[in-house]
Amino acid sequence: MNKYRSRHKVPHLTLNRDLCITAREYAGILAFYSRIELSNSRGNYGEYMCYKEDASPVTCVDDWYEGIKYYNFTDPKIYDENEAFTQIVWKSTTDLGVGNSRNSLGGNFLVIRYLPPGNIDGLYKENVLALSGSFTFKGSVYLLIFLLSTYSYI
Repeated sequence: MNKYRSRHKVPHLTLNRDLCITAREYAGILAFYSRIELSNSRGNYGEYMCYKEDASPVTCVDDWYEGIKYYNFTDPKIYDENEAFTQIVWKSTTDLGVGNSRNSLGGNFLVIRYLPPGNIDGLYKENVLALSGSFTFKGSVYLLIFLLSTYSYI
């Protein structure tokens, strides 16, 4: 995720332990019921979920970033196709929580939570910046997704 943020010259996200715990718990619930559903506890954080049968949940982030194709930086409008992209690169978002769980069929459920949440009406131009001329890579959340999928905080 931070590799994409680097492309837009916005600060990297910091992994937040509390958000990871709640995201992991909710991913477990989604896996148990084998369905994607918004959590009842949404409030002060942004939240996106994904299910992949055969692929790693890491590909969810790549899929979400593809929403850049549907985003107009000069006249920002939000659609289902681009809202996950805008949250990924939302400049004022600082913290990230990652949870991953498998269902009984081996499918992967990924829950990502963001603080503070993005996608706030009227704030897109200053928070969703166009691609910069050169990309830098300073690490990735991908390894953390893998590690958190096998590590329990409890």
